[in-house]
Amino acid sequence: MIEELNDIPFTINESQQIIAGNAVSIGELLRTKREEKGLNLKNMAFQTKIHIGLLEHLENNELAKLPNKIYVRGFVTSSAKILGINRGEALDLLEATYNLNNKTTKSENQEIKIESVRNSLTLITSTPLETKNNGPVFSVVLLAKVAKVIAGILIVAAIVSYAKYSVDRTANNRLKQGKALIAKLQEIESIPKVVIPKEVVANIAETKVILKSVEAVLVKPKLTKINEKSEITIKDVNFKSFTKTIKQFTVDNSVTDDKLDEILPARYKVSLNKGIDNIFINAVDGDSWITYKVDDKEIKKYVLRQGRRVFISGENIRLFLKNTSAVKIFYNNKLISLNDKSSIKNLVFPEEVKTKYMYPLFVFQKDGTVIASDEYIKTNHN
Repeated sequence: MIEELNDIPFTINESQQIIAGNAVSIGELLRTKREEKGLNLKNMAFQTKIHIGLLEHLENNELAKLPNKIYVRGFVTSSAKILGINRGEALDLLEATYNLNNKTTKSENQEIKIESVRNSLTLITSTPLETKNNGPVFSVVLLAKVAKVIAGILIVAAIVSYAKYSVDRTANNRLKQGKALIAKLQEIESIPKVVIPKEVVANIAETKVILKSVEAVLVKPKLTKINEKSEITIKDVNFKSFTKTIKQFTVDNSVTDDKLDEILPARYKVSLNKGIDNIFINAVDGDSWITYKVDDKEIKKYVLRQGRRVFISGENIRLFLKNTSAVKIFYNNKLISLNDKSSIKNLVFPEEVKTKYMYPLFVFQKDGTVIASDEYIKTNHN
């Protein structure tokens, strides 16, 4: 998935901020203030850079359908800024809405349990059955108990019968197997024994010793796979293996939270799924040349201009960058620092699969086409 957008600044003076007032929920507050300003959800989505569907859930107080609370707080902060609402009071109202939703859910569950118990009591205390001759009166409860006892007796009888059948069948099978084994042994005993002369036995032993000596002399050739070599050259292209013990990057904790929010907008902070990696690249200090391949999809290449950004997601990502100093890279929502300060970089995500490939990860051919290194090696290696 790729998305390239530019942020559009939008500010409101402190004197224009609106206090939450008597709003019952955060959704009611945001919808009321938005309508007062004559904005629709599409305008809000454009100005806050938040998906319109998330804004709809927020205004409907459908907090369970939204991401983690930390992201929702960011949504509320951005919306409050656009609508001129006091940020602290908006966040307090958000917390109150969370608490209200939790209480509503618990109340609904309690009502369901009470209704279930009420229905059970109604069934148990229903009108008793009478006989035609106005004889003894039997309640439904008594009939139910009698039915349970009879059912229990039938189940026990069925289990005992099945167990007896299984034991008898097992015993018969073992008896048949024993008879077959005895017949086989008798057949073997009837075969005349062959006595091997001592000279033949000695020759056999000597032959085994000779064969072992010959096997020790012969050296079996060991085939080496291409990706086990540290370096190969094919048609003037020199390929090298990634070093397993050297990490490609480390997490960069030197940047403040405010700066991180500026570089990585809230809408790109996606929920993490097992087996799926997410790469976000922001060209903040200049242009960068980017080429990448996600899983088995086609290769993509272009110039990432300053102020532009790209989001890449997949199980296996191969990435080639030029002018790495111009970009900020986020791996699974965390800012990373490349350990090699070279301006040209080959990266494989996740880290543990990098040894499957050799770099450069892509070969740029004279006709302008690009081919992945593994495919190039497979096609041209003799």
